[in-house]
Amino acid sequence: MTFNNNNNCYAAPTTSYAQLLQQAAFLNSAGATGLMTGESSDACLHVFNEALALMEQVSMCPDLQKVGSEPPRVSNTIECPSSFCSGSNDGSDDRFFVCRQALTFAPDYGTTPGVCNISEVDLSFYSAVIIFNMALTYHQTGLQQGDSPLLLQNALQLYDHCRQILNTILSPPGDDTDMLKLVTLNNQAQIHYVCMQSFSTVAPLLEEIRKLCPVLLLNNSGCTAQSQSPQCNKFYSVKTMKEISMNALLVTGPPTAAPVA
Repeated sequence: MTFNNNNNCYAAPTTSYAQLLQQAAFLNSAGATGLMTGESSDACLHVFNEALALMEQVSMCPDLQKVGSEPPRVSNTIECPSSFCSGSNDGSDDRFFVCRQALTFAPDYGTTPGVCNISEVDLSFYSAVIIFNMALTYHQTGLQQGDSPLLLQNALQLYDHCRQILNTILSPPGDDTDMLKLVTLNNQAQIHYVCMQSFSTVAPLLEEIRKLCPVLLLNNSGCTAQSQSPQCNKFYSVKTMKEISMNALLVTGPPTAAPVA
């Protein structure tokens, strides 16, 4: 795909806050698709930054609700095709599973100009999704470039920012907020452990993963992609959660082999 770089982040005064949020969701989806289909990382990051700029505009809504009627959710994951994420230099490593799916969201709040029924929790969660995708962009590119320290450090900082936002959200245990925390912790741990070989840094992250995994696995036991239960997480499978759980269980000391070149 080729991005249209003529997107205007500064909407007309008659544009509703909900429409701005929908535009941000569209841009995030375009960036996520580009990331998973081999678009340049710079192009993807540009689109994600435009999405965040729109989120900043939505945050100016004068009557944001504190909490919405329903918890915000991820609408879809976009998988990395095997033709793109394959080969000796894609960061594949049997020592540590990495969550590679980019995330999208699809808000629906109506389109009446001047009307804002969006919550602060929604904005925080959707902003965290965009920031996670930005972190994944740096992470994936850093792995493909032979564990580039600069790119992976950028990824770590963005993953950390994502977690800081998620930690401000009060949500039911085991929901999409917890799942996004889990995959963010996992990917941070992979960088520290495999690429930087810093076990003292990764140990606290693994401990947080060990606390989150049982709740998420319990809440999603018996769930399928077609499940309608609000407790069922839609954007990462039970298999993914088990892979992350195995990371936390098996990594008990410093890596014994050199990072993958």
